[in-house]
Amino acid sequence: MLTDALLSNSRYPLHMPGHKRNPELSPPLSIDFDVTEAEGFDDLYEPTGAIAEIEALASRIYSSKKSFLLVNGSTCGNLAAIRAACLKTNASNIALHGIPHQSVLNAAELCGLTVVRSTIAPVTLVTSPSYEGMVQDVSAIADKVHSYGGILIADSAHGAHLGFHPYFPENATRLGADIVVESLHKTLPALGQVSLLHVCGDRIEPELVKRQINVFQTTSPSYLLMQSAEHCLKLLESRSTELFSAFAARLKRFYSATGLTPQDDPSKILIPDHNFAQILRQNGFEPERVTDDYTLLIMTICDPDWVYDRLTTLLKGRVK
Repeated sequence: MLTDALLSNSRYPLHMPGHKRNPELSPPLSIDFDVTEAEGFDDLYEPTGAIAEIEALASRIYSSKKSFLLVNGSTCGNLAAIRAACLKTNASNIALHGIPHQSVLNAAELCGLTVVRSTIAPVTLVTSPSYEGMVQDVSAIADKVHSYGGILIADSAHGAHLGFHPYFPENATRLGADIVVESLHKTLPALGQVSLLHVCGDRIEPELVKRQINVFQTTSPSYLLMQSAEHCLKLLESRSTELFSAFAARLKRFYSATGLTPQDDPSKILIPDHNFAQILRQNGFEPERVTDDYTLLIMTICDPDWVYDRLTTLLKGRVK
């Protein structure tokens, strides 16, 4: 049964969610937080109180014109962003740069858009960073899209942690994208499904985007998820310099000690050996992904020093 499997989960997570079950940095959980849109708790679809404050905080942190809280993951954000941009531009096709998430292809199908690759269209979407940590030149793509009068969407589901320290790439919200979708839960301490959609600049109206979010998002939003978003954003507001400086230092020591080459986003550790996953599991770790070519690990601000020390030992010795 699922409950039994969860209770027996003793391997350390080198995978999402980004909170890594770290008791110091993880969002507090309580059954008392599982409520509905009763008086005093605000309404995700027309927020004027506490939820509006969460979104305003996200907007300040990520330098957006308007940020929306999502509880259906970046999938919901991609669907809403593409639909809104399609309505704004009356587009018949969508240009994709990078490997798109399935939600992007689903949105294209729902909107009746023809998918074209590595070119420019009225609606253009760039996936950056990728699942494996590769970053696109969002700024250059934005300049080209805007020169044609188009709208650029950045699927940055794996990039909510970017832009907080010079060791990491800049966040797409500051690189010219018009709409940026980011998953707090993938690379930061938030519960699964918690994401943000940012409207940046003046090329598309926030109200148009908001309408499409309300079309695709659940009408029963979890307050547990929203509270975890608040926790994550307040942590970024108060401790981002401290936490990301320590994070960068850990990664730098790790790459120096192991000789591995960092990805564009160094928090994604790509080990060119699928057999290493077995060593990890034998030593109490669970990787994010294993393919025929590599083992992928996702590191976050929540991973302590001992995890890097142990990984370094395993990589250098390939021993149990």
